Amino acid sequence: MVEVLISVMIGSITLLLVVTLNVSATTNFIHYREKSTAQEESSYLLSNLAKKIQMAGGGPLALSSSIWVEDGNNGNKTCPARGPFGACNGSDRLTLIRYESFSFVDLSVDAMQTSSCLVTKTLSPTSLQIFKDSTNNCCLNATFKNKQAMLILNGSYGQRYIRSMDLGSCQVTIEPGPAAGHDILPGGAPVSWDNASLNVVTVSTYYLDPKTHFLMQYIDPLNTGTLDNTTTQVMADQVYDFQVALGYDINSDGVVADAGSATDEWLYNAPGAAEALGVGNFLNTVPNMLAMVEVGVILGHPDPGVAAGSLPAQILNGPSIPFPSGWNLIGATTKLMPRNSQIFK
Repeated sequence: MVEVLISVMIGSITLLLVVTLNVSATTNFIHYREKSTAQEESSYLLSNLAKKIQMAGGGPLALSSSIWVEDGNNGNKTCPARGPFGACNGSDRLTLIRYESFSFVDLSVDAMQTSSCLVTKTLSPTSLQIFKDSTNNCCLNATFKNKQAMLILNGSYGQRYIRSMDLGSCQVTIEPGPAAGHDILPGGAPVSWDNASLNVVTVSTYYLDPKTHFLMQYIDPLNTGTLDNTTTQVMADQVYDFQVALGYDINSDGVVADAGSATDEWLYNAPGAAEALGVGNFLNTVPNMLAMVEVGVILGHPDPGVAAGSLPAQILNGPSIPFPSGWNLIGATTKLMPRNSQIFK
């Protein structure tokens, strides 16, 4: 009888060990599978974002006028609500402006039509006179109507929406567009856009919805100023942070130095640092020195082996984010050189 009990006990212990090993192996398999999935998804998302950033600018648009970062954790201060967007809550907002290049011959007027026109006179803050050639042909064409546009005058620029136009008088009515907060206006009052170029553009903003953990794309072609299914699109889900840093070639050596601190050539890459152009290491830095962009995300995936609050994740100057219970967080970043940046490192 004793032998039977001993055999049963040994068998039970052996079975318990087998079950424990199997549970451990399954848990480890799920952990590494989900970690691998998160790494793949973050790599795909960063690649997608990099392509969009590399398409910013073009034509007469300078790189500095085409990339706008509203930093959500600069010196531990979040960027405020703007237009349809709420406060950043630690993550960044990225707005990209892309020149829409096109040209064609309009046989009805026997003239070349393009996506850029010269402003000959500022009639009012909301009305512009556009160039007519010697045969009285207006530079404007139907593709300008109800489009986002950029006014460019030397080092100044303003993002506007073309609300209406009149081909007969060759005039447009304009209003602030979604990226008007990024404007650098010409000096003097009232503001004059005489001799500026009016350029058709696409404006897109990328932001994190902290309630849904969706990384969103916002494009408002009709300037409605609303967040709805006609202006927003989900880029990725389970995103816990979105950060962007800007690299400036301050000493014009073709290299953007990165020490992960407030003393290098990167803006918004140092946690806790309050950085801005014209301050500290960027005292003599001007916008047209912009040469590189770094973008980062933190993605989450279910992982039953993760305890709440363990191993906080953090990227660039973003906040430390504790792991939610049962979730694994993976942070990833990538650097890129937008077109025409003339940077090799």
